[in-house]
Amino acid sequence: MKSKLSMTALLVLSGITTQANASECGTVTIADMNWNSASLMAHIDQFILSNGFDCDAELIPGDSVPTGTSMIEKGQPDVAPELWTNGIKEALDQGVADKRLRYAGNSLTEGGEEGFWVPAYMVEQYPELTTIEGVIKHAALFEHPESDDKHAFYGCLLDGLVRSLLSIFLMH
Repeated sequence: MKSKLSMTALLVLSGITTQANASECGTVTIADMNWNSASLMAHIDQFILSNGFDCDAELIPGDSVPTGTSMIEKGQPDVAPELWTNGIKEALDQGVADKRLRYAGNSLTEGGEEGFWVPAYMVEQYPELTTIEGVIKHAALFEHPESDDKHAFYGCLLDGLVRSLLSIFLMH
C-alpha cells in the first residue's frame, strides 16, 4: 500500500496522470496544514486522487512538527503536500534514512524564507523594527483586532519557544 501510495503521490505531484482504481489506491490521508499554500495543495491533491485515481482521499488537520512526527512514528498521514522542515529536519532526515518517509515531489526545493515581515514605511519611520527587540519596543504599533490592551504580530512558522516568548512580550 505504501509503495503504491508513494508512487501515486509522486505521479500527482509531478503532473503525470494514469488510470487507477480505488482497489489499487485505497484510502489516502492528506495533511491539510493550517496555512493557505499548504491547504491549497492538500485540496488539489485530494481532488486529483479522488477524481483522477478514484481513491478515498481524506484531509486531516496538520501542522509541520506534529504532522512530520506522526508520519515518522505512525505512518499517518500518508501525504503532506507542503511541510516546513526547519523545526524537525533531523527527525525527517532520519525517517528518510530509515525508509519510513519518502520525498514524493519537490515543493519549495530552494527553501522558503521565514521571518517577521514589517512594511518598509514602518521601518523607515522606526528603524528599530528590523530587530525583535525593536518590535517589542514598539509593540503598541501592532494593534490587536480584539483587544486594546494587547498587541498582535502575524508572522511565519517560527520555533514555538520564540513565538511564545514574542507573544508574551507583545501582550504586556
